[in-house]
Amino acid sequence: MRRTTASVVLAACTAVAVTAGYGQQKQEPAALVVKVTGSAFVVRGGGRATVSQYMPLYLSDRLETGRQSSVEVLFDTGVNVRIEENCVVELVSLVMVPVPKRAVKSVSMELNVRSGGVLVDGATVKEKYRLKSLKVRTPTSVAAVRGTVFYAGVGDSGSGKVAVFEGKVQTYRAGREDDGGVEVGTGSQVVIGPADEELTVVDFDDATRAYGSSVVEDYRRAVAYYRQQLEYFKKQRDRWLRQHKDAFMREIEQNKREFMQRREGTGDEKIKRMLNDPDFR
Repeated sequence: MRRTTASVVLAACTAVAVTAGYGQQKQEPAALVVKVTGSAFVVRGGGRATVSQYMPLYLSDRLETGRQSSVEVLFDTGVNVRIEENCVVELVSLVMVPVPKRAVKSVSMELNVRSGGVLVDGATVKEKYRLKSLKVRTPTSVAAVRGTVFYAGVGDSGSGKVAVFEGKVQTYRAGREDDGGVEVGTGSQVVIGPADEELTVVDFDDATRAYGSSVVEDYRRAVAYYRQQLEYFKKQRDRWLRQHKDAFMREIEQNKREFMQRREGTGDEKIKRMLNDPDFR
């Protein structure tokens, strides 16, 4: 993708998953990193470490991508998320419930895109999981889907954008999910500004069309391979965990200490703050 296209279609982005952290490893990992391009970091428990391929991801991680960088994440359900350059995204929930009389689990997910954008392939491994719902929120929009390929993000003006490359996405204005919203089909997009009341679905603009041909087509082929090789990737994740966990935690703790030192300053500065703090008097 040309840099000009990226700057138009995408903004700054960071992926977050919310629940138990790396220090609470009785919980199984929910996903793994299948591909890293450029510079990317994971924030975990207040520390920060470099992202690498096959790294396990848990429901409390935040991924930060740099300029001209991206991270592709494969969930154990088969759902894939590509986190674009400079990119803040939170995984608000991931719920899996057994389906009665079926050997599959029903999956519900919700992502919160605070800035930047993500490309989502919402299909699951059908023999194991059934996607019940997948919602992607921005400050102005909500995209609700069931197994599709779409982009959702926040523009420089604060507007929410949803562009659908396969399938259909029901899109609502944030806080207006009861009004029915609009259906966005393949090859269409909707942009919702902070003050927009009417939702208008239009054909792809030039930037989205270029993004589709330069990023989406290759990504869809890669995702098909990731999903086919899911068990292999999970084994690689287990191997990564055995080999790198201790070093990863040391990097996290070191970064936490350095952060606290920068925040607290020198010994003299600490004393000045204590003297000015009424709780210490």
